[in-house]
Amino acid sequence: MRWLPREHGATVIWLASVVLALLTLPEVPDAIGSAVFALGSLTALLLLAWLTSRSAVLVRLERNPMLTPVLSSPLTLIVPFGRLVMIGDLPPATIGLWLVFLTYTTTGVVYTGDAVRAVVRGSSPGWGLLLLSAAFVVAMALVLSAVGWLPTASLVIVVPLLAHRLAAGPSRAFASLPRPQRIRRLGVAQSANMLAAAVLLAAVLRL
Repeated sequence: MRWLPREHGATVIWLASVVLALLTLPEVPDAIGSAVFALGSLTALLLLAWLTSRSAVLVRLERNPMLTPVLSSPLTLIVPFGRLVMIGDLPPATIGLWLVFLTYTTTGVVYTGDAVRAVVRGSSPGWGLLLLSAAFVVAMALVLSAVGWLPTASLVIVVPLLAHRLAAGPSRAFASLPRPQRIRRLGVAQSANMLAAAVLLAAVLRL
């Protein structure tokens, strides 16, 4: 049995969700809550690893651009789950934080998949889908800020998304790389992007 999903992005989403859940805790949790959180989050990762261990699932992931976010984005539920089992409450700020992170993750997965397909076709990723993704994230952050669930500073989350795009090109240096290296660079940029978003959101919540 595989311990990690074959879809690398799902593992990154899981890790970023765990990091975000832990960084936003207002206090050190007790041993029982920590154990329940560890067991629940690891079970979610192993379940996704089992689902993606089948070649038929991988084929569907490649052919259907919407299937990957459907499978991987629910991993962000680790954030409210962690708060609930380790602290025992679920304040509006945590729900708002999760909604922004969920929007960020879902749109980011769609954009990254489109960028990888562009690289496979031999072209550089475009800006259109990225800007649409950023618009969704900004809209969600503004709505939650308007109702008082998150500070307006949560808009800073779009920074790593744009930085991810700059790291992926288009540039002559990026276009000159062999296809496997371009795809690998996209994966590394997406990993850094997700972890940076988690850290930024945790910092915003503590403002």
